[in-house]
Amino acid sequence: MVSSKSHTTSWTPVRDDDEFKLTWVHRVWLLIGLTSVAIALIKAIAGSLASAGLWPCYSLFTAFLGYLAADLTSGLYHWAIDNYGNPDTSVYGSYINTFQAHHKWPTDAAYYEAVSGTYKIARGVAFILLPLDLFVTNPLFLSFLGAYGGFSTFSAQFHEWAHRPKSSVPRIVVMLQNMGLLLPPRKHAKHHRPPHEGSYCTISGLCNDFLDNYGVLRRLEMILFSVLGIRPRSWN
Repeated sequence: MVSSKSHTTSWTPVRDDDEFKLTWVHRVWLLIGLTSVAIALIKAIAGSLASAGLWPCYSLFTAFLGYLAADLTSGLYHWAIDNYGNPDTSVYGSYINTFQAHHKWPTDAAYYEAVSGTYKIARGVAFILLPLDLFVTNPLFLSFLGAYGGFSTFSAQFHEWAHRPKSSVPRIVVMLQNMGLLLPPRKHAKHHRPPHEGSYCTISGLCNDFLDNYGVLRRLEMILFSVLGIRPRSWN
């Protein structure tokens, strides 16, 4: 059981600009992560075309499912980081400070270097995808993995674009935001209204309606509170 002490909220987020300064190691991890995604997608396309029939359509559909799954995962991760733990929590404590500092200084996200929020995710994607790239041959599974890994890798960038004025964002991004395919600023703005208890998804925000309208995360919070006695930060 996790003690409630490890989830106290009696701390103040600290702005750490050095966290977003890039090194060549960060860029290498991003390259490795994107390479693992590219391998999965190339194998998926080649396998679908070789199978002919409706396989290319099936692969597109599973890629879309990967896109939705990435959005959902970003929301669940964001919710967990926002509500549980503190900077002293093992493994992900530094991420908690980052997310809470972002609530306090949300416009800072518009000034981060482009790779700064993506290399950490790319590193995780590489560790998971590279072994699967070697052994998985099913094009449907590969298209799902490639889309999931690719959109997950750039989730921090999509999030950052939702904080920028449209004049500083590429036109294609603004168009996709207006279509609701990437996270629109107006939709993400809901998350930055205290107590920051909804609109957690950061890729497209499409899964926010499901999570928020059906109270999925509120139910999870109640379960955790009833079993472990841990209150999420949003309740405060």
